[in-house]
Amino acid sequence: MANNRSGFHPIFFTGLGVCLALALFLGVIWFRQGGPQDREFAAKVEMLRLATQMRLTLTSASETAIRAVLVSTDQASVFAEQVRTAENEVENDRQQLAQLLLEHGESAEKALFAQFTQAFDAYRQVDVTLLGLAVQNTNVKAFTLAFGPASKAFDQMTSALNRLVSANAGGPVATEVSLAAIEAQTHALKIQTLLAPHIAEAEDAKMDQLEAAMSEEDAKVRLSFERLSGLGGLKERAVLEEAQKAYAGFSAVKSDILALSRENTNVRSMSMSLDQKRKVSAACEEALDALRQHLHQALTRDSVVNPRRLTPGK
Repeated sequence: MANNRSGFHPIFFTGLGVCLALALFLGVIWFRQGGPQDREFAAKVEMLRLATQMRLTLTSASETAIRAVLVSTDQASVFAEQVRTAENEVENDRQQLAQLLLEHGESAEKALFAQFTQAFDAYRQVDVTLLGLAVQNTNVKAFTLAFGPASKAFDQMTSALNRLVSANAGGPVATEVSLAAIEAQTHALKIQTLLAPHIAEAEDAKMDQLEAAMSEEDAKVRLSFERLSGLGGLKERAVLEEAQKAYAGFSAVKSDILALSRENTNVRSMSMSLDQKRKVSAACEEALDALRQHLHQALTRDSVVNPRRLTPGK
C-alpha cells in the first residue's frame, strides 16, 4: 500500500496484520481452555483486534475517498461505493466492540470508545456530503464543455466571420465589415477566456464579477452583429447568419457551463477533503489509537500479573 495521508509506512500495516492474526489465535486458545479471568483476557484481545481492524479499514476508506474526489471520470462512483462499504464494515466492528466493552470494558476504555463513536458519526456525515459532491463532477463537466462544444462553436463563428470579410474585401463596405468582424471575434474571445476562471472559482461573489464581465462582452458582440446586419450592400448575408447561429450556439453552451460551474461540486468536495474530512478523520484515528494503546497496556499488565497467559496450554 502506498504512503497515505495519515503518514503510515506500508510496514506499519504489515505489522498490524501480523498482530491481528496473533491476537486472534491467542485469544481463541485462552478462551477455550481458561477460566473466567482468562475469558476476560481473551475479551481484551478481541477488543484490541477489533479496534485495530477498524483503524486499518478507516485508513483505507480515507484513501479511497481522496481518489473519489480527485478522479475526473465516473470512476468516482465506484470509489464512493467502496468507501460506503468500508464504513459499514467499521460500523459492524464498532457494534461488536460496543458489546464487548459493555461486558468487559473498563471505564477509561468506554470513555475512549464513546469519543470514537462521536467522531465516527461526524466522519460519516461529512462523507455523505463529500461523496455526493464528488460523484457529480460538475466542474469537470463544465471544463469538458468549455474546451469542447464551446470552443468548437467559437471557431465556427470565427471561421464564418473571416469568410464574410473575404467576401466583402475591396467592396464599398469592406472596412466596416472588417472592423465589426474583428470586434465580434475579440469580445467573444474575452468571454471564452473567462470561462475557465469561473469554473475554477470557489466564491460566489467572484463568479458574479466574472459573469458581469461576460455580459458586457456579450453585449458588444451582439452590437457588432447588429452593425454588420445593418450594412447596405453586404455580400454573403448567409455567411453572416451562419456566424450569428454559431455565436448563439456558443452562448447556449456558455449558459450550461455557468450553471455547472455554479454547482461547484469538485471544488467544494476538494475543499471539504482538505478541511472537514481531514479533521474528522484525525479525530477518529486519535480516539482509536488511544483505545488501542489502553487495551494493549491492560493486556501487558495482566500478562505480567498472570504470566501463565504468556504460555497457553500450561
